[in-house]
Amino acid sequence: YSLIISLFAFILFQTIPDKLISIFGSGDELYMEFACKAFRIYLLFCIFTFFLFSLNCYAHDYDITKYDVEIVVDEHNKYSIKENIDTYFNVSKHGIIRRIPLYNNIIRQDGTRERNRVLISNVHVNEEFASSRENYNYVLKIGIADKTLTGKHSYSISYDYDIGLDKNNKYDELYFNIIGTEWDTDISNVTFKITMPKEFDASK
Repeated sequence: YSLIISLFAFILFQTIPDKLISIFGSGDELYMEFACKAFRIYLLFCIFTFFLFSLNCYAHDYDITKYDVEIVVDEHNKYSIKENIDTYFNVSKHGIIRRIPLYNNIIRQDGTRERNRVLISNVHVNEEFASSRENYNYVLKIGIADKTLTGKHSYSISYDYDIGLDKNNKYDELYFNIIGTEWDTDISNVTFKITMPKEFDASK
């Protein structure tokens, strides 16, 4: 509506500028010339600002409005993961792509690093999907080829993420990127819950 009003005002001002300016006051010819230029600049600025705002609102084809993750850790370094993803499609799309890393890269506070090969299994999605391996990721292409989506849509993904045997005998550790780094959109809200296999002192 703002764009329509601005365009209408601009066209109207181009046809009868003197009558519109006279609403705000009157003056000599120099005053009218200055007022016309100032008003034209103002209206063009309004239209330009609206277009910038529109581009910013639809910077992505879709947005993730809520991302909830539940992780249950067992005693053998396997994580049972469930992701509930609420999205909003700004344009028509077939679905989303979830890329899950096939390597778990650990960076500890003491500077030491470790890279574990991951086994992903028991994958379930509440929509049709196809899976593949690409650039060290397990890729889920979720959606139907002959169906497009707009507006709100929710996805539920579950899988087992096995990082292998614990090689550290001194202590137990959990290092995991909950939402990953391969998303092609913004994520507004993230919540998570992690259930460990045994009770532990979180202060240590």
